[in-house]
Amino acid sequence: MHLLETKIVHDTTGWRVDFVGDDGEAVSIKVADGHAASEDEAIERAKEVMVQLTAYGTRRPEHQPVRCRQQWKL
Repeated sequence: MHLLETKIVHDTTGWRVDFVGDDGEAVSIKVADGHAASEDEAIERAKEVMVQLTAYGTRRPEHQPVRCRQQWKL
């Protein structure tokens, strides 16, 4: 995925940062208000989360990623 745009929305519980790719795929990160006071801080925190997830997925290749289904109320 090649990043095309970053969208950000603030609601009562925090920020939702959407990284949208040129192929239509998107990754959304929910950032709690306690972790970001501004749009710029929310985007930086979302990037940090993405890096942590990437490291988690490559740190132990012998383990399969955990798959979960969770309903989000936005």
